[in-house]
Amino acid sequence: MDIVPASKERHGHLAALLARAFGDDPFIGWMIRQDRKRDAGFLTMFQAYVRLAAPHGLIYATADFNSTALWVPPGKWHLSVPKQLSLIPDYVRALGWSGLGPKVKAIQAVQDEHPHDKPYYYLFALGTEPAHQRKGLGTALLRHFHPRVDAEKIGCYLETARESNVAMYERHGYRVVKHYHPVPQSPPLWLMWRDPKG
Repeated sequence: MDIVPASKERHGHLAALLARAFGDDPFIGWMIRQDRKRDAGFLTMFQAYVRLAAPHGLIYATADFNSTALWVPPGKWHLSVPKQLSLIPDYVRALGWSGLGPKVKAIQAVQDEHPHDKPYYYLFALGTEPAHQRKGLGTALLRHFHPRVDAEKIGCYLETARESNVAMYERHGYRVVKHYHPVPQSPPLWLMWRDPKG
């Protein structure tokens, strides 16, 4: 299956794809506002995610653009205070005012759990159009990127809120390093790490 780097012209399409792909994600679903602007909130959140990942040039997609992966290189994930402040309008539009405090605390808690003692590539998001899920597209994206990190001898890190994803990632060499609730109100996350191979 062909994997291609996503050009800037494709970023809007991929943000909408991810919004649909994560429509039933427990953690993102808890974060996003619950009112009539919920669909727009999902889109706003993933537009922000794509915007955060874009400067690093590691957004890949299947050639049919039905699946995409956003990677962030070592040392580039930490969100500085100015970057976090720039995201406030997106947070308000995506999360809504109701329960905003715990949601922002959850975002910070997730960031605080990132490894601090070793370099890693961060799999920020991996999503497939709902109609094309379970066809191996996500697997193709992982298989495309892992040889790079193996050659560089650098690990990979991710979070998932779906227990059903854990076994899939384990097949690609990831292991669970923590299972926890970022804040008491939130659904749990599985934090996973992959050592480089070879």
